[in-house]
Formats: sequence, structure tokens, C-alpha cells
Amino acid sequence: MEIKINGKNFEITPAIGNYAEKRFVKLTKYFDGLLEIHINLIKEGKGNHFAAEVSIFGDGVVLHSEDRQEDLYQSIDMVVDKLERQLKKYKDKLKVRKSKSSLRGEMIKQAFSEEEEFTFGNDKVIFVPLNTKPMSTEEAVLQLKSSKLLFLMFRNIDSNKLNVIYKRNDDVFAIITP
Repeated sequence: MEIKINGKNFEITPAIGNYAEKRFVKLTKYFDGLLEIHINLIKEGKGNHFAAEVSIFGDGVVLHSEDRQEDLYQSIDMVVDKLERQLKKYKDKLKVRKSKSSLRGEMIKQAFSEEEEFTFGNDKVIFVPLNTKPMSTEEAVLQLKSSKLLFLMFRNIDSNKLNVIYKRNDDVFAIITP
């Protein structure tokens, strides 16, 4: 991870640079994919007012935060706290997405047992046993959406009959019932 620190209207001393670097390195414990952190420390006006503007660039995420305080170190601390909260939120979103996708994958694995392959003349045929667990039409749509299958056979929970669901060319799902 690369940390770039810039100062505007004042010079960044080694003490300020080290302090900022220490504070921002701790953000890596919340997200492993951090690539760069751009820190702009600005002295505003003639008094002792400081602003810290920070952008974080990571694997699939860009976060930005800023804070203004009378004390430069306090401004840095406040920005780190804000970014910490943002990273925690982002990490929680990733966990939710991951759990949803793994749940879909698990549903597909449960639906299909091991495939068997054999030859019929010159044609290769794959026999895919289907675990026809009863499911609602909504579940079947979700399962078909999350898979690469062209169609899905399922036992309809309402009628207890085998149904086939597929996606038509006009992006509408159609169900074939016996």
C-alpha cells in the first residue's frame, strides 16, 4: 500500500508525516485490498485551522473523507475515524453479498448431484441427476438467475408437479407445467 502525503500552505515535517502514516496504516486491518491513500493536509487562512482531505483507492472501492479542526493532529484523527466507519460499512456489505452468492451456489449444488458422462453413438451425453426438492416459483427464478443454466426443472411446492422454468428471448421467465 502506498501513502502519499501533501501539504498546502505549510511544510510537512517528518513528525507529521510519521503520525499520519501510523494512523492510516491501521485501516488495512479493515480491508486487505487497499492500494493507495492520498492525504492532503491544508492550513487554512492566517489562523491555526487545518483541513485533512483523504482519498482511499482500493480493490473495487474509492472512499473519500475530510475534516476541519484547529489542531492538525485532531483533524487527522477525525478523518481516520470517518474512514474507519466507511471501511467497516463497506466490509459488511461485501460479507452480505458474499453470503448471498454462496447461498445461491449451495442451492445449485444441492439441486444437482454428480454428473455422469457417456457416449451415445458419436454424441457425448451428460446425465445430470436432479434433486427435485420442492420449491416455490420465486425460488426457481432466483436459482435460474444465479446459475448458468438455460432452464431449470423443479418440483412446484404448490402443485407438487414437475415444472420447467426458462428465460425467453424477451427476458421474461416462462414455466412449463404438465
